[in-house]
Amino acid sequence: MTRGGGRNDPDQPGYQAPYDPSDPRDVGSGKDFGADLYALYRAGRVYFPDTGILFSAWASSAHDFSQRVRFLDGSVGGERALSLVDQIRADLHFALRDTALAMRDIGTALVQISTDYAQTDQAAGTEFNRLLEKHPGLFSGPTQEVPQPPGSEAPFETPYEGPSLEAPEPEPWWLTELLQDQVEDAVDPIREGIGDVADGIRGWVEEQRR
Repeated sequence: MTRGGGRNDPDQPGYQAPYDPSDPRDVGSGKDFGADLYALYRAGRVYFPDTGILFSAWASSAHDFSQRVRFLDGSVGGERALSLVDQIRADLHFALRDTALAMRDIGTALVQISTDYAQTDQAAGTEFNRLLEKHPGLFSGPTQEVPQPPGSEAPFETPYEGPSLEAPEPEPWWLTELLQDQVEDAVDPIREGIGDVADGIRGWVEEQRR
């Protein structure tokens, strides 16, 4: 994506658009035009790549999720509902993938167009460069690369290991009896307490009837 170094590379920190008086094109002029070009440059240099990175990560997650769907499909014997779920997942995956690539390509185009046009007019270029210097924090690093989002046959970023479908081993008989004894020991006092309360209530009711 880079095309040079330092002040001559619009994808690197410190870039300044040079004025080319020999350029005959009349694409715009003046301070306001320079501000518009700066806004396009900022979008292409920062906002579109950042958004593309998000969509690329989401596309990767949607691709990885197919492992879960396939595991479930194999576990229950090819249910139609799971086939529909996987189709929806695939549609989402490619929508996210296409969006990530579009964000990357649009960002690149905006940087190229804005820096190209900024060189055609001195006043516009001066304002463009002034705004770049005014907001150095936005451009303190190189343009972020949008990772290539995975296709349908790409390796999975996070391999999925499904849970075991085998029946669990039965508990030893002695452990079951021990747990039952512990439960009985804990419940007996509660039962006795409830019985005492019930006896008290019955006694009070009988006294009221006399």
